[in-house]
Amino acid sequence: MLAATVKTIPRGDGAVGERGRAPAVGEWGVAAIMLTGCVCATTQAAMTRGQIPPLMGGVESYVPPSFLLAYLLVPLAVLGVMGRNPLSYFGLGRWRSIVTVFVILLVVLLASAFWVSSLGSVRRHYAGGGPVDGRFMLNTLLTLACLEYFFRGFMLLPLAERFGWHASLISLLPYVLIHAGKPLIELYGSIVFGLGLSALALRSGSILYGLALHWVLAVVVPLLLARGV
Repeated sequence: MLAATVKTIPRGDGAVGERGRAPAVGEWGVAAIMLTGCVCATTQAAMTRGQIPPLMGGVESYVPPSFLLAYLLVPLAVLGVMGRNPLSYFGLGRWRSIVTVFVILLVVLLASAFWVSSLGSVRRHYAGGGPVDGRFMLNTLLTLACLEYFFRGFMLLPLAERFGWHASLISLLPYVLIHAGKPLIELYGSIVFGLGLSALALRSGSILYGLALHWVLAVVVPLLLARGV
């Protein structure tokens, strides 16, 4: 499925790169994206684990400032400096090409959410979580928008112009690593889930559909846990 998605690869300037054409991202662009990705992901992971103090840690906001900076603002700036449209991956893209796949993944995801929320390791890890209210849902949406832009927008779609579907493996590694320390089912599941979201992004040229699925999972599981389902 991943290989089939790269017949046309969306470019960050809104054009579409066809297989066989010169890649829109050159060697320096690849280096800039991968270096920025490594630095941002490593720094943010260290802040999350308390290894280094978070940026503006005392600021009350829907999205932690360090998270916003590392996963959204810096990648936006890098793509902008490269002469690309950094907001292009928030568009609808080729939505008709992923409708069926999206519905299937949504059904599988909802079924998986019921199963995952019943596991003791997940219940223990997320015990004592806050209420699943409107603020939580908005916070989750904004946080995941940063996350999806970084891993599926910044680390995947530009590199896919050069490496094809293999770029999904490049973006997958740091995505899986940020799940270290979570329940094993979540760690291993991030591999399958990450590949699925990458396939959606590659086929559609947009991060919106993966963001929607990610948000549903991140809201439904805590909701089920809070209700003891």
